[in-house]
Amino acid sequence: MFDAWVDRSSGRTENVDMPADGTASTPHIGITLSIIAEVGDDASTLDNVPAAAREVEQAGLDSVWVPDVITGDSRPALEPMTVLAAAAGATNRIELGTCILALPLRQLAWTATQVQTLQYISGNRLVLGTGIGGFTGEPFWRAVRAPTKRRGPWLDDALDTLPRLVAGEKVDPDGAGVPIALQPATPMPPLRIAGNADAVLARAVRHGGWFGGGAGSGGPETLRPGLDRLREIAAEVGMPMPRVTVAPEVTLGVAGAAGKARDERAAGLVAEGFITAEEAARIPIAQSVGQVVDALGAYLDVGVDELVTGPAGEGADWLRGLEMIAEGKRQLT
Repeated sequence: MFDAWVDRSSGRTENVDMPADGTASTPHIGITLSIIAEVGDDASTLDNVPAAAREVEQAGLDSVWVPDVITGDSRPALEPMTVLAAAAGATNRIELGTCILALPLRQLAWTATQVQTLQYISGNRLVLGTGIGGFTGEPFWRAVRAPTKRRGPWLDDALDTLPRLVAGEKVDPDGAGVPIALQPATPMPPLRIAGNADAVLARAVRHGGWFGGGAGSGGPETLRPGLDRLREIAAEVGMPMPRVTVAPEVTLGVAGAAGKARDERAAGLVAEGFITAEEAARIPIAQSVGQVVDALGAYLDVGVDELVTGPAGEGADWLRGLEMIAEGKRQLT
């Protein structure tokens, strides 16, 4: 009964504005929703997902993204695929991304049916950022008996099988002798493969998308070696350069909120060993539209196609920061 507003056509392409010469003309900027907190924090600090997703869409931005960090140590965290279902129901246009779904945590058939469901209810707006996962020592990882070794080869097999399951083919997903056919069949969402090792970059080339940046990654210039290597691998195998999505190492938002968020983030990165205190002090802050344009534009200049970021603060500060990012996008266009 809702077919009038949900487009389930199999021909959806990625949300990329292309002029006549074939080069991308409009920067694509997505917003990360806050669906995890620190141990001891109240769950009320997590985003109201439907409301936040609507604000992102109304601001003219391109996507919302959610992390996958369920640790099982009393840290408040929401399950990302369920969160994206809520965001899908509250929006009509924006893409819905994971940054980054740890596929080894999940039984592949369950993941396939979640992907199908999200594609079906959203009109094929899912973007599946994925990787091998990085929290193998956490209680949740052990509780679900996820693999801790040879996760790269496991992921390669999973990424070969997942599109067939999503497309409705009859497949034995784990070699147990139980072939299944899942319906309704949907298009496989675009992939973004996270990581920096050569094997990861080769995987990103094969699947057409790379997710870079993130915690402790440094500024845009630090991406150049990875981007150059992506181009080399793509040329070696005769494939196009994959689409590049990056979480920039910069804190955006209104004065006060941005500084506080940067300091808290920097302290956490130092405590977890991602960066040194000296490196933490160099994490930039963008507290005006002009600074947002400069900070994000520097990433676009080195060859990034899409940026995934978010405004600092809560409530009114978050909304003002969101509009700052949206205005920055308009000026970058």
